Amino acid sequence: MNYDERAMWAGNTTLLARVLMAIVRAAIDVTNEDPNADNHNARIILANNVLRSPEAYARLIVYGILNNANVGTGTSDPIQNNDDGDGALQYVTNQLWDSYAGAV
Repeated sequence: MNYDERAMWAGNTTLLARVLMAIVRAAIDVTNEDPNADNHNARIILANNVLRSPEAYARLIVYGILNNANVGTGTSDPIQNNDDGDGALQYVTNQLWDSYAGAV
């Protein structure tokens, strides 16, 4: 999938709603993690910000998700609106968390 196609997906309301669900789940998981976990301070700041304004963060994080190598392949593809796609979306969201938290 080329950049133009990925950019089109960034505005897809169904994908944005799914990203919102994934980032809220990730944020809640971070609020429950061990305070001694690697990069916890940066991770918890992002989690709190996401929980206060999930729509704004969904619009930011969707671009990281759309840069995943599996986008558009149909295999472990986070843009697929099905159970496998939801699992892939959550996995990619979790993998991006430290990057968006500024912890890398």
